[in-house]
Amino acid sequence: MADLFSLEDDDGVVGNFTVKGTRFGVAKTVVWPQAGSGTKSALESAAHLLRSHGAEVEEIELPSEFDRMPEWHNILMQSEGRATFLPEYRLAKDKLSPFLAGHVENVNKVSRAAQLEAYDGVAALRPKMDEIAKGYAAILTPSVVDEAPLGLQSTGSPAFNAMWTALHTPVVNIPGFEGANGMPIGISLVAPRYHDRRLLVVAKAVGAIFEAEGGWERKL
Repeated sequence: MADLFSLEDDDGVVGNFTVKGTRFGVAKTVVWPQAGSGTKSALESAAHLLRSHGAEVEEIELPSEFDRMPEWHNILMQSEGRATFLPEYRLAKDKLSPFLAGHVENVNKVSRAAQLEAYDGVAALRPKMDEIAKGYAAILTPSVVDEAPLGLQSTGSPAFNAMWTALHTPVVNIPGFEGANGMPIGISLVAPRYHDRRLLVVAKAVGAIFEAEGGWERKL
C-alpha cells in the first residue's frame, strides 16, 4: 500500500531494523484511566519484551497541554461532521443514525469559537509531538480500552486513537497479546509525521517479537 500511494520519507529508510540497542518511548496519555486490565497487561508485556531483546524503554510524560487532545478531537469531529453529512441529511435524514444527524444539527451547540480554538490548539501540538517522537524508534501506546467487546452492538471505544488521529501521526497496531476472553489485544506504535516508511520497518521487527512471544495464538 505504501508503494501504491508513493509514500516516501525525507530520510532514506534502511531495510533491516533490529530492536537491540534502540530506544522506545511509552505514552499512556491522558485517557489511561480508561484502560482495562487487558490493555494494561499488554502494554507492560510489550515494554518487557522489548527490554528483553536489548532495547531501552522509557515512559514519556507528555506535557499537560496534550491533556486537551480528546476534547479538541471531539469538537473537530462534531464540527466537521456538520458539513460532511449535510448532503445525506438533506436527502435522507431518516436513514442517518441519530449520532450522525446530531452532528449536522449541532445538538451539542459547539460554537465556531470553540472550533477555532481546537484547530489552533491541535495544530500547535503537532510539531511538538514530532519533536518528542523523533527521539525514539517508535512510541508505544495503547490501541484500545481493552479487548473487543462481545457481541455486535459496538466496536468499542476509540478513546486511545483520537489523539493520534488529530495529530496526523502514522500509527501501526501490532497484535500479539491476549485478553480475558481469548481475543487479541494490540499495542500501537507511533512515529513523527511523514515517517511512515520508517515506522513500517520498525513495526515489522517489533511485530515479529510480539506475535511470537506475546502470548496470543491465532485460532483460525
